[in-house]
Amino acid sequence: MIKETPLFGKVDVQVFAPYSIEHSEEVIYSQGFESSTDGWTPDAYSTVSTNSTYKRTGSQALKVLSSSDNYSNVYRTITGLTIGVEYTISGYANGGGSGPVPIVIGVTGVGVGTGPGSAPGAFELRSYTFTATATSHEVYLKHSFGTAWWTSGDAVWWDDLTITQSAWTDSGESWSSVIPDATGVTIHRGGIRDGLAIRTDVGLCTFTLHNAEDPMDGGSLKPGQAVQVLAEDDAPIFTGKIANLNSVYPINKDTGESRAKVEVTVADAVQIHTTTPRYGVTIPDPYFETFEERIDRLDGSARAELDVPEIGAPREVYAF
Repeated sequence: MIKETPLFGKVDVQVFAPYSIEHSEEVIYSQGFESSTDGWTPDAYSTVSTNSTYKRTGSQALKVLSSSDNYSNVYRTITGLTIGVEYTISGYANGGGSGPVPIVIGVTGVGVGTGPGSAPGAFELRSYTFTATATSHEVYLKHSFGTAWWTSGDAVWWDDLTITQSAWTDSGESWSSVIPDATGVTIHRGGIRDGLAIRTDVGLCTFTLHNAEDPMDGGSLKPGQAVQVLAEDDAPIFTGKIANLNSVYPINKDTGESRAKVEVTVADAVQIHTTTPRYGVTIPDPYFETFEERIDRLDGSARAELDVPEIGAPREVYAF
């Protein structure tokens, strides 16, 4: 009998399990331009500065001065976004004495918001909501084209700009450690001689969890769930799936307190494949199949992953 004994040193037992993390609404960018322009870059026909002529709150705002008769734009790249999450850019714009200019907020390559003109001397809210398609996006503050009363030397003041990340849920599956609650991690494999060869037996891993993952009390572990045991260097020393969960509840007679001990048995793919029930199969005309076709068919009912060969791949011929 060949047996693998438990390794000495630190090990980690991990279970591949679903997770769900709720993220609340969060303001990820806020700027009142009290001391700087904060990296907002003008186009070739504009300049930016902090200015106190018009401000919504505080003592300064972002002044965008145009040298063109058509438009005035400033840009900034926002990083740290999460793909697929919704964001809202909001800010207050004032067209100064240049008339009710159409002023909007947009995202380069994504879209632009809409809004009425801003009256002289009054701040009005502008906003645009978009879904991130990358981890960074360039946003812009823009005076729309073609306004007859907009001339060179006119300006727009921006104040109280924010970018708000909407509430969202991060969900999926990942490896999570259960070793803080585990004791008695044991791995064993074995084999016996079969003629001139050695027959490989089932590989098993067993460990016990204390007051955690009790299947009778909302535990998340289930038969068939993937498990891996890692050595100190994070190299996997055992991989398999949960074959059995067993809960016992020893009682402390002195205190009457009960503890849950969950005994987890994990089997490698050898055990899973050899114990998968098969009830025969009907092979269609021409009533034979290649080894590749057979493996592909068996993979359809396998409980563990198989490395299925490509059907019809060119054969390799070896000459001696």
